[in-house]
Amino acid sequence: MHAFELAQKIKNVEGQALCLENLGILYWNIGRLEDSLGSYQKALFIAESHNLNELKKRCQNAIEIYKLYREGKDFRASNEYSKSIESFKKAIFVSRQLGCQEHELKCLRQLSLSYEDSNNLKEFFYLNEIALKIAGNINHKREEGRCLINIGNFFRRVANYSQALNYYDQALNISKNTKDKKDESICLNNIGIIYQGLGDYERALEYLKNALIIDQYLKDDINISMDLNNIGAIFRAKGINSGHQDELCRSLYYFNKCLQYTRNSICMKDKIKIKKKTEVQALNNIGTVLIDLKNMNKAKEYLLLGHRKAVEIKDLEIRSMVLVNLGIVYLNQNNYKESKESLQNAIKLANEIDNKQILWEAHFGLGQCYEKTHKYFQSVECYKNAVDVIDMIRSKIVLDSYNAGFARDKIKVYESLISLLYRMSMRNPSVEISREIFNITEKAKARAFLENLVLSKVDINSRLSPKLRKSENEISNRIFFLKQQLFDSDLSEKRRKELIIELHREEDKYVSLISKVKLEVPKLRNLISLEPCRLEQIQQNLLNKNTALIEYFLGENQSIMFLITKNEFCVFSLPSRIKIENSIRAFLKVLSNYPHGKFKGILAAKRIYNELIFPAEKKISAFINNLIIIPDGILYYLPFEALIKNMKDQIHVDRYLIEDYRISYSPSSSILLFLSRNHHKQDSIKGLLAFGNPFYPFKTPARRNEKIIYAEVFEELLLNTGFIIYPLPYSGREVLKISKYFGHEKRDIFLKKNAKEEIIKEISLINYKIIHFACHALLDEEFPFRSALILAIDDDMKEDGFLQVREIYNLKLDADLVVLSACQTGRGKLEKGEGILGFPRIFFYVGAKSVVLSLWKINDKSTSVFMDYFYYYLSQGNEKTQALRKAKLKMLESKFNHPFYWAAYILNGDFDSPIIFK
Repeated sequence: MHAFELAQKIKNVEGQALCLENLGILYWNIGRLEDSLGSYQKALFIAESHNLNELKKRCQNAIEIYKLYREGKDFRASNEYSKSIESFKKAIFVSRQLGCQEHELKCLRQLSLSYEDSNNLKEFFYLNEIALKIAGNINHKREEGRCLINIGNFFRRVANYSQALNYYDQALNISKNTKDKKDESICLNNIGIIYQGLGDYERALEYLKNALIIDQYLKDDINISMDLNNIGAIFRAKGINSGHQDELCRSLYYFNKCLQYTRNSICMKDKIKIKKKTEVQALNNIGTVLIDLKNMNKAKEYLLLGHRKAVEIKDLEIRSMVLVNLGIVYLNQNNYKESKESLQNAIKLANEIDNKQILWEAHFGLGQCYEKTHKYFQSVECYKNAVDVIDMIRSKIVLDSYNAGFARDKIKVYESLISLLYRMSMRNPSVEISREIFNITEKAKARAFLENLVLSKVDINSRLSPKLRKSENEISNRIFFLKQQLFDSDLSEKRRKELIIELHREEDKYVSLISKVKLEVPKLRNLISLEPCRLEQIQQNLLNKNTALIEYFLGENQSIMFLITKNEFCVFSLPSRIKIENSIRAFLKVLSNYPHGKFKGILAAKRIYNELIFPAEKKISAFINNLIIIPDGILYYLPFEALIKNMKDQIHVDRYLIEDYRISYSPSSSILLFLSRNHHKQDSIKGLLAFGNPFYPFKTPARRNEKIIYAEVFEELLLNTGFIIYPLPYSGREVLKISKYFGHEKRDIFLKKNAKEEIIKEISLINYKIIHFACHALLDEEFPFRSALILAIDDDMKEDGFLQVREIYNLKLDADLVVLSACQTGRGKLEKGEGILGFPRIFFYVGAKSVVLSLWKINDKSTSVFMDYFYYYLSQGNEKTQALRKAKLKMLESKFNHPFYWAAYILNGDFDSPIIFK
């Protein structure tokens, strides 16, 4: 404008027209299209008045582009997609004639949206890629961000959540840098939706609530209604997962509020379709909650209204969603004909628009419909179709915890298939069906673990781009800097809270970065999902004549147990998951509480043995002396060693299971097979690396129960519990005892102030056969990346002393054995199907073949005794499981004979290899 005013002063007519033309481009770029049109019209008037023919032609073209652009949007709002596409294509043609990439860019993006609405996702993606390159070339950040949002939308619609999250994250950074609150809200909303799909409900809520705050500030009723709808979806997912009806009622409140906002909102013509779609989504979601609350008649009322409106706006995606839920209502009302018709129509539409989420839900519902009408073979086919779609989606999720979260509400599909096949095999016994049941169980269990275990063998760091490597260093340094600030005792409470929020944001960035890393490395991005092992592979390659494998699958209505030996395979029916949980909870409490007197769980140990082992006992031959347990659900917390065989004759006395068998564990048979095949590449130079009795700076021994400033910080950062860090003097003795079994040149031990985190990061861990930690451990079940092994803490440290899971990910081991001699290192976030997300999992990823861990808070003194026994038997050439068994038998003969002192220690992973002590 200043240049235009100057041109007016000096009466430079051509200069005035050129300024107006440039002003038209600027207004176009910032989305002020009416002002852009006005500038071009003024420039055209001057050009026509003064015979500026070239300028006249350019302005005419720009005005034509504007008209075609508006026409294209209007046609799209009226669902006339072919006309909309034709208008935008003409606008792009004219833009290219004009040679104006700014006009071409916006028209390309709008053309892509018309293709998206007409369900041509391939063209939608292609056009946004072209537009993104143009935006980068002309440094148009706002358009670049919007193209990234659209590409994120493409990946979300095709159920590639990791890629979607990556693009949304890039767009969010741009919107923040350009201070574009509207786009920031869109990004926050979309990221929240992705986190919901990945099962991370708390993080999803955080993003969605931030989006709502922005939209309320902008007074954008349409976006507010969308935010409310998505928040309601989070509470519904939480309610289903937790079984808490109050969460479902809360979701109903948000959905109704969304419906109210949508119906009362006034919007521009091009927003009417979004408004109507949001209304249908709210009606559909209210219907789903009413289904959850068993109010089928009311649910049908909302869903039928939603379906009618979905047909009116010609939105195939939301229509197929409503049809799935209508099918479920009809199924619950035993109206199988209507249910089947609705679900089949949903499948047809979902295939047409390539919506994987709707597709698996529809196949699952149809499978239930066929099962109810006793058409079992059709039901099995539908369940398998649902499983295939779920597996396809899951294979594209690169981050372990997200993979597990995504699978959480899908285990019911595998469970339904397994249960149906088992009942079919009971009616018509078939070896083929029994084998299929096992193979499907392996598909359901620890898939994220298995696939990430394979990915972990790729050398990622050497393949990182300099940009990502720089980002990783910057985030890590920022996290360390924030932690150091938190240790300042003069901090105000307000500042501490601000720093903690900032730290959590940096940790979130680190998690997102790991996802980007795995997407960038070609070998990781293109890796085909690894198929779980089959029964024949287990029998041929894992088991010998002395070993039996017992695998469990806990279901809502029925549980399954498999017994596998070299030549035998049997399937047994067990009680439901709830019954098994109720059966063993009290026993676990008796085991894990500090003992006062004799063991009071003998009767429970016998009962649980009869429930979980006895059905297979007759099939376990006298040659079997080694048991591999593949647990499920709460069984991950049960040490089978402490179960007691109930000898009914008078000759034999009752015996703990450990007295007859060596026992080890694994999250799945496939993982165990992978670990057994993953032979080491080199002979380790040293035998032992051990850390013990780390220095924790208490003022006086008399105040050992007082929390120190460091513990206070990490209590709030990691756990929000009453965790207390106290000295572990016997852990130092433990390390000294076990080190005597190794020559001086074959061991490195670090005690007290020397047991530092920086040692772990500086030395070559790949040189050690055994790595032993005798220290405290902090567990964060909500955010596993924050869990930590607590090493030495002092005032002059390069590191903070908390070796967090996110840091362990960057280590590289080649260890036969990692021993986590710390409290509850075998616990963590328990995910359906996936098992425990905790320390053992991480150490397997970074190179351990097996891990010894603890299931509860262990005693410092007895642990020292136990570990001495364990390492003695290892040094005598015993296999890992045999050494562990003999150590437990020695404890049974000592004053530490209560299972509390010895049953907590279990071995996960490779079980049958000795460790050569040289």
